[in-house]
Amino acid sequence: MNSPAPDTVPPNYHEVLHRGITQSRWRLLGVYLLSVPVGIVGMVAFLLFAIQFGRLLEVQLNGTMIEVVVPAMVAVVLIMVLHELTHGITAQFYGARPRYGFSWKGLLPYVTTSGYAFTRNQYLVFLLMPLVGLSLVAMLGMIAFAGSPMVVILATCAVGNAAGSSGDLGMAVIVARYPAQAYIAAGQDGLRVFLPR
Repeated sequence: MNSPAPDTVPPNYHEVLHRGITQSRWRLLGVYLLSVPVGIVGMVAFLLFAIQFGRLLEVQLNGTMIEVVVPAMVAVVLIMVLHELTHGITAQFYGARPRYGFSWKGLLPYVTTSGYAFTRNQYLVFLLMPLVGLSLVAMLGMIAFAGSPMVVILATCAVGNAAGSSGDLGMAVIVARYPAQAYIAAGQDGLRVFLPR
């Protein structure tokens, strides 16, 4: 028996779940609410890391509040872009052609891979790579720039990225319930899960 192309759902599979984030106001609200505890956990973890390894308590911030807050806000916007790019690079690694966009309905940036189906494990990597990868980069940056104002910016970015990963974490919990032979298609507004008949 020939194995299917990695970008297609095998013919004997059928759709068992279509989960769109903006299909329901409650679901969208759930994603926003999940970002609060995820952000708090991220804030505690990255703050402790910045204190221990980035010498945060030694950082001297010179300048006005605007000179400190504006670069941090720019960095958070940049991390949102890097978050979606990381999803896209991961998708390309698996052979998909990512397309980027912004959902005004949910006020969410997204990456879609129309016409491509991931295996369950590939999709979990696709979902979690921005949280894991960008967190590691921020942590290494805090070590490299220990004691400098850059630690504050990197810690802020890491917390923002963690909070922004709440939708990814929610989808990872859903996808992880399915067996490894499941295929997942990433759409503009969520995911579709396929299983053998």
